[in-house]
Amino acid sequence: MPLGLKPAAQEADLLDIDWTDMRAALLLGVATLAACGGASAPPVTLRGLLPQGTAAEVDAAVMRVLEQRVAAVNGDLSNTAARRSLALALEANSFWAEAIAQYRAVLALDDADQAARLHLATCLRETGDLTGELAALEVVAAAEPENPAAINRLAVACLDQGELDRARSLFRTLKTLLPDHPHGFLGLGQVELEAGGATKALASLEEARTRGRGNPYIEFAMGECLAELGRTDEALVLLERGADAKRPKIATALEDERGRYSVSRADRIARAARLHEAGRSAEARTLLEALRTDDPDDIPVLNNLAAAQMKLKLTEEAIATLEHVLELEPDQYAAWFNLASIHFDRGQATLSGGGQPDADVVAKAMHAADRAVQYGGHLATMHTMRAKVLMLARSYAEAVTEFQASIRLGTENEDVYLNCAKVQMNLGDQTGGIQTLLDGAAKQQGWAEVRIQILPYWVARKDGIAARTTMNEIETLLPDDPRLPKLRQFLEANGL
Repeated sequence: MPLGLKPAAQEADLLDIDWTDMRAALLLGVATLAACGGASAPPVTLRGLLPQGTAAEVDAAVMRVLEQRVAAVNGDLSNTAARRSLALALEANSFWAEAIAQYRAVLALDDADQAARLHLATCLRETGDLTGELAALEVVAAAEPENPAAINRLAVACLDQGELDRARSLFRTLKTLLPDHPHGFLGLGQVELEAGGATKALASLEEARTRGRGNPYIEFAMGECLAELGRTDEALVLLERGADAKRPKIATALEDERGRYSVSRADRIARAARLHEAGRSAEARTLLEALRTDDPDDIPVLNNLAAAQMKLKLTEEAIATLEHVLELEPDQYAAWFNLASIHFDRGQATLSGGGQPDADVVAKAMHAADRAVQYGGHLATMHTMRAKVLMLARSYAEAVTEFQASIRLGTENEDVYLNCAKVQMNLGDQTGGIQTLLDGAAKQQGWAEVRIQILPYWVARKDGIAARTTMNEIETLLPDDPRLPKLRQFLEANGL
């Protein structure tokens, strides 16, 4: 996967505790607000809307968006959608207090607008009003008990305030609503960790990692859990990886619209990243090309643009963009990684087609991979790329060394373990290869392929317990895999 784009990118009854009285009070409070607000409001002015003295400092693109939203509101002061759009535009550009006022005006017009109330909760949290946030989230969750974004937010708010039983119930509900997403498992793991049950937390966090595809926040949570269990070396790698990460979110119904109002340069780069992560690389490229026109030497824009170009298989464009990045900053390891990836893919395609990779292509891939490790050697991914290029160049012993460096640095890529073990065995190091597979199985409960490769080892040792245990794990992880019948026959044929 190209480097450079960072995103930024979802049982029982909902409630175990009787919160009826509290909800009634909350609803009464909202109804009172609606009664006071009435169905009309005075015209809005941009000068009156923004904090005093800030208008001149606001990005011009942001000002244009706000001017448009204000004009729409003044065109029909009773139009809920127009006022909600103004609130979203203010929220998107971090005018939290101003957005709160507009969301409250929306709810005065339409108290049933739970999407607006959910975004109001976000703004209240940003201003430090956690009580207000919780009150708003309670109303949304009561009105929409199957809204995963609302349940997730309410569960997190309860966790933050130490209401662990309540949070546990909500995260269980979320897990049921979104069984293929990490959010519920992550929350349950954090609840158990907060309650002092690190061993119990570990199982949930493993499930979250399996679904989270390397999300750094989930990695950090796992690091905290491993630290509690005394597994310090493993913990430190994960804690460093996710030190500044943000909790993965579940998109609300208004997320796309809010995103359109994030028009500062930083926001547009982040939007391009989200588009790319969502598989909309053509749109990301268009947005990044416009940003490059404004500043042709903006390194983050260029790195992100190259990643989008690679995804779209615009190889020559990507190479030109990456080479420009390296002219500006020769130590940009992400750019070197992506160049190595391009040349490696070219060589691999030739090899897969039955030919031999061009020596010049291999040399370019090797040069780029060398520089990627030189400047980014603290990252497992850089060593993985160099190992792949070394295999292409048939330098197998050195490839093993690079795969092992990636493993030491905490790679989350199962293929690293599989390829390392395969090369070790091909080089005659059966013991080392088996140990690599065993290490991979121990690292991730959700990795099936390493277990499939380990199975013959247990059979050869006549270790029936380990063989059957491994087979059960494979069947759990891959219940519909067409290889299962042959694996079962293999065990039976060997009396296991």
